[in-house]
Amino acid sequence: VTRTVGLTPLMLACNRHSTSVASALIRAGATLNDQDRLVGASALMIAADGGVEKLLQLLIDAGAVHAHDKKGKQASAYARAAGHGQLASWLTQLERTAAAATSGPPPPLPRQGQSADGTTPGSGEPAAASDAAEFSGLSSVHWAALSGRMDVVEGLLRSGVHVDLPSKRGNTALHWASKQGQQDVVELLIQQGAALNLQNEVGATALWIAAREGRAHIVKLLLDAGADP
Repeated sequence: VTRTVGLTPLMLACNRHSTSVASALIRAGATLNDQDRLVGASALMIAADGGVEKLLQLLIDAGAVHAHDKKGKQASAYARAAGHGQLASWLTQLERTAAAATSGPPPPLPRQGQSADGTTPGSGEPAAASDAAEFSGLSSVHWAALSGRMDVVEGLLRSGVHVDLPSKRGNTALHWASKQGQQDVVELLIQQGAALNLQNEVGATALWIAAREGRAHIVKLLLDAGADP
């Protein structure tokens, strides 16, 4: 399932260099080889841009393919452009092996110990919604959710506030609690029947936002509850 410009939760986890979030999403059946609509970048390309060895290995072991983006570039080119020379060489070997359809195990991952502050190649990171612009339109349940006030959220729901009440930009209490990593509130909202896959005005779900923010514990909660990876 793609959001905004086609970035999936898995792509966002790779952009955040979060191996734990990516691993949880892969175990839940996330699609490995989706490409964004802007430049055609895949999760593997984004991970290559960031230069995180464990994340690259995770994706390759799970079966990520060596695709080309809209300019014909593969993951090795992203790694090379970001200054990850050893990883670029290793990825080039994998890409050549895949292109030749030869058998045998892939070459071992080089040990380089590098980790760069990469962003989504060519696009930056889209906001799920502009927080500052929306704050003036938040309701009490949204403020309580993002602040972690489970008692207030529970009281408001008991008084009749709808669990999926949207803000003016379509964010629900679950969106805000997921963004802020408020585990107790997320658990309460799930118990109260919050719609797990509801999208805001730019197409972001609570899981999408949790993955973008690197909230591994929230990602696991939402996946276990049945959120679409």
